[in-house]
Parts: sequence; C-alpha cells; structure tokens
Amino acid sequence: MHLRRIKVLAVVVPAVGLFGYEFLRHFVIQPALGERDPHFTEHVVSSVVLLLAVVAFSFAIFRLLERLHDQLVALNEAAIAVTADLSVDRVLERVAELARTVAGASYASVRVEREPARTVASGSSPPGAQTLALPIVVKGERLGELVLGGPRGGTFRESDRRALETFATQAGIALENAHLFEQVQELVATRERVRIGMDLHDGVVQELYALGLRVEDAAELAPAEPERAAVVMREVHGVLRGVIGEIRGFIYDLRDGDRSVELRPALEQLVDESPSGGPAVVLETVDDVRLPAATAANVLYIVREALANSIRHADASHVAIRAAADGGYLAVSVEDDGRGFDPGVAPRGLGLRDMRERAGWSRGRLSLRSAPGEGTTVRVRVPLGGPNEAVR
Repeated sequence: MHLRRIKVLAVVVPAVGLFGYEFLRHFVIQPALGERDPHFTEHVVSSVVLLLAVVAFSFAIFRLLERLHDQLVALNEAAIAVTADLSVDRVLERVAELARTVAGASYASVRVEREPARTVASGSSPPGAQTLALPIVVKGERLGELVLGGPRGGTFRESDRRALETFATQAGIALENAHLFEQVQELVATRERVRIGMDLHDGVVQELYALGLRVEDAAELAPAEPERAAVVMREVHGVLRGVIGEIRGFIYDLRDGDRSVELRPALEQLVDESPSGGPAVVLETVDDVRLPAATAANVLYIVREALANSIRHADASHVAIRAAADGGYLAVSVEDDGRGFDPGVAPRGLGLRDMRERAGWSRGRLSLRSAPGEGTTVRVRVPLGGPNEAVR
C-alpha cells in the first residue's frame, strides 16, 4: 500500500473511532445508565483533543519512517553506484558525494592511506559544525577514513552512524575492487607489451626481411632491366610505408608508460598516411598536449581504428579529427559525414569492443554517436595524467 494512503488511514481511522465512540457514549451508553446531563460539549472537546494527539503522534512516527526509508533508499542506491566504477579515483569521488546524501551532511571527505595516498572532498562544512569520522576497513585492514560534517538538523543521529558504518564497509569493498582492477590492468598491459614484441618479431621483422630480398632483386635487375627494377622499387616503397606505420604504433605501445609524448605529431602522421582516394581527412582544433606513452598509444589506436572504419565502411566524404584538453582531461573525437548506422545493431568488424577496452586501460571512457544517414562520431576522454596521474 502506498505510504500516502497509510497516512490518510492513520488519521481517518482514529478519527472515526473516537467520534463514533463519543457518539455512542453520548446517545446510547449515558442514557442507558440514567445520566440526565450527558455533557455533549465535553465529549466533543475530549474527542478533538484525543484526535489531535493521535494525529501528532502518527505524523511524528511517519516522519521518522520516511527519514529512515529515504536513508535506506539512498544507502542502497549509493552501494550500487559506488560499486559500479573500477577506477580508484572515480570511486573516491562517488563515495564522498554519496556519503553526503546518505547522512544529509553538507561536507564529506574520504582518504585512502594505501600508496599512493589520496584524499577527495565534497561540499563544505560550516564553522563549528559537528563532524563524524568513520574508518574504512576491509578484511581487518584499514584502507582509509570517511569524515562527514555539517549534518542536517545540526547533529548526527545514531541511525546516521549505523547507515554510514554500512556505507563505509561497502565503500571499502569498492575501493579494494578498484585497486585489484588496477593491478589486473597493469598485468594486462605487461602481457600486451609482450604480445606486441612477438608481433614485431613475427610480423614486421619478417616483412623487412622480405623487402630486403626484393631490393636485392631490384639491384640485380637494374643494369639489364631498369624499368622493371623501378617497378619493384615502387612496390617496395609502398609496402615500406605500411611497415613504418606499424612500427610507429608498436613504438608507442612499447615505450615506458610514465614517459610523456606529444600527441599532435602522431595525429598529423595519421592524417598524412590516409589514402588519397578516400574521404578528405582533416585535423581540427588540436591542442598541444603531452600524454604518457601508454595512454597516447591507446588514444592513437582508437583514432586509427575509428578513422579506418570511416574510410572502409562509412562511405564518407569528410572526416574530422578533433582533440582538446579541458579540466585535466583530453577529449579526442573522430567525426564523419557517412551513412551512419544504428548503434543498437552495430555491424560486426567495427572494433568497438577493442576501442572501449583501450579507453578503459587509460582510465577513460569511449562514447559513440551515430544514426542512419547522419554520420558517426567516436569520442574518447582520458585523464591527461594517465593511469599514474603524473605527466613527466
């Protein structure tokens, strides 16, 4: 039953009962007992007083229940929200924001003591306001501390403390999961570098070896058949350009992830390498930014894959690559004017899963906007500091 109906019944039922009882007492019971002066006014006044007392009590109870209900709903939503992210920094932000909601506080901060130590705060606390500090503990290990200030009503209640203790436990689990996820991603990155090294050996090195043999053939043909030798060299040149592009991508992947690189030259090279017979590819509004090499490699992979999709599948006439830094983040987009598609039934082979994974490795997010006949826009947003929040 809806809470509003329960409130109505909580008032109506006592009112009907009280007035009914006084009516019965005035017109039936007292005459039957032989009382000559039933005091009608007294019965009405007593009924009203009792009714007001019942209504006041009911509203106090319902107000408390509503507060507890809202707190439980907020606690449940907070638990779901805070465990939905796998980035330690994002989890810290959400813990600080949602703790305020759960407790009705004006200020909240969460501190993680595990290296690297980090603190995130939300809101502001009035001077002299009451504060409440709760440890964040997981499996007997103290991960940090949750501090709240400026409670609604001026003081924290025992129910606030119990709710926040539950939330602190859930926050600790979310932080632990995020930390484990970061460790897994580091292992994945290491395995990826090993894979790229194997690809270099089995792919690029073999291609270069084959090109060397073709060059030797051209040298032998040059004295007697110079035209044929020239054809072979042109073929070698075409293949060599493709190999250079592969090597460039491998270099970005294999560099130390903490070393910073410039993004603009790499994007300019991607534009220069676009096929002449395809859509016009332009680089627009690109800021001069530096990224950790590992993050740059992931961004370039996403841009290269999105550009390849626009060239191969979109039937586009114009493709624009844009990059801009804002508030500690870099946003890069690849937008074409092609035929587009329905993202809900995206065709296979677009590499969207790989692009999303690359964005996730860099603690970023990838979004896709497309519709039939309206082109496609792929956008990735990554922190400028990369996974380690430091660009050197």
